[in-house]
Amino acid sequence: MRNQQWSKVKKKLEGFICDSLKNRVQFTVTNYRKAHYRLGRAFITFDKKEVLNMCIITSDIAINKTNWRR
Repeated sequence: MRNQQWSKVKKKLEGFICDSLKNRVQFTVTNYRKAHYRLGRAFITFDKKEVLNMCIITSDIAINKTNWRR
């Protein structure tokens, strides 16, 4: 899935949503243009409230902190 366009991936994800949740769950990806390597985040909202945040920057920071402690 990594090399596919986001719009195609998003359509596939939306295809897995049951009818009762359609139009209530949204998948979003954001890239920060000025960030190193244009890093960004992906998040899922339910009824317009963020329920899952997959931020590359904060996860990289957490991984680096763990590696420094070893």
